[in-house]
Amino acid sequence: MVERVWLYLLVAALAVHLALSGAGQVVELRELTVSGERGGQWVLAVAGLTALAAVVVTSLAVARRLLDSRRELELRTRAVAAAESLSSEWLWESDLDGRLTYSSEGVSSLLGYPPEAVVGVSELDLLHDPDSRSRAQQLLVRRRTALSGWQDVELTWRHRDGRPVRLNGSAVVVRDNKGRVAGFRGARRPVGADAPVGNEDARARLRAFLADPELDVALQPLIGLADRRIVGVEALARFRDGRGPDEWFRDARACGMSKQLDIVTFEAAAALLDEIPEGLLLSINAGPDLLLDPRLRRRLVQSGLPLHRLVLEVTEHARVTDYAALSHAVESLREHRIRFAIDDTGAGYASLNHVLQLRPDVIKLDRGLITGVESDPARRSLVTALVLLALELGASVTGEGIETPGQLEALETLGVDHGQGYLLARPTFDRARWATWWADRTLAAGSPV
Repeated sequence: MVERVWLYLLVAALAVHLALSGAGQVVELRELTVSGERGGQWVLAVAGLTALAAVVVTSLAVARRLLDSRRELELRTRAVAAAESLSSEWLWESDLDGRLTYSSEGVSSLLGYPPEAVVGVSELDLLHDPDSRSRAQQLLVRRRTALSGWQDVELTWRHRDGRPVRLNGSAVVVRDNKGRVAGFRGARRPVGADAPVGNEDARARLRAFLADPELDVALQPLIGLADRRIVGVEALARFRDGRGPDEWFRDARACGMSKQLDIVTFEAAAALLDEIPEGLLLSINAGPDLLLDPRLRRRLVQSGLPLHRLVLEVTEHARVTDYAALSHAVESLREHRIRFAIDDTGAGYASLNHVLQLRPDVIKLDRGLITGVESDPARRSLVTALVLLALELGASVTGEGIETPGQLEALETLGVDHGQGYLLARPTFDRARWATWWADRTLAAGSPV
């Protein structure tokens, strides 16, 4: 706040100085014009006034950029702070030597230390055993040389009470204002509920599915909250064995088969684009590995599909170690008018980092953020921060998992653009139901589905 006041005072002082200088130049030029003087002194006066005008315009433009940059930084800071208050992950930053320069409250629940106790401490000193310290040291040396982050690395950490704690972590590089790598930023989470069980069984199940996919695609409408008009639909993969998509993709990640499963589900969903009327969007999940595959991007561009109606959702669970490569892939598809969304925003560190790094067209709020938004100040603060950040990015905001009128009313009040959830319409495979959506294009909350 103090820095902003000083900036305003500096701009005001400059404006007063330029105004006084400009007034003097105008008076001098007027006197020369009245006297009929058209010599060198008159030319210098005109040139001086022109230069002064250029300085005014340039100064105002610089001031505007500074204020815009500061406002965006404030919005990012608010969004990060609100996300931390709802996240159970340990968010951290370190220098190139692995010394922690920042820690979120998550370290308290995972390792028992208050954040201020670990800032300034080497990560190696927080690890539980020599093997973990050796692996972490090797990882740090390799990544410092390669100038890249890491993904899904499990290490054993030492809790404050001395017991071992297994954490899974991912990180990206942090650059200074000159573009030089200055350290790392990442998140760690416990190895437990998300840990894969029975990998051999999962691998066999995935191989059988990929050889003969048994898959259906349901559609669920996306609704404009201001007018209840359908703006598009999201394609949702449904597996015929009854296991949920989260289980299938969790196993695929554990077995190193995420991209193969992504390709099958993506192509099954994309095939429906021709069935959806002009004017409506089709939103499909796409992991970073899929977007980075040049062959798939080439097939998509050459498919003949109306790509201007396609929205690709980058999922929260996908950890990205090279945002430069992913941003390049995203921009190459944007040239064909494909839009991008960040799914599950607010569920953790990864989704927020996706937003800040990829500048999406759509920010989709995680259903966990929507639950209780009508009564929880922390959730309302995060939604507000993300709505403001979306305005800065020129993006729209969609709330997922809307199930009650109170949630719907809260999202409308907070400026969320679109909604999706059981209160509005359930996902369905029924093409007759799809036809009623195409014909009516309007859905009232709680309407029969």
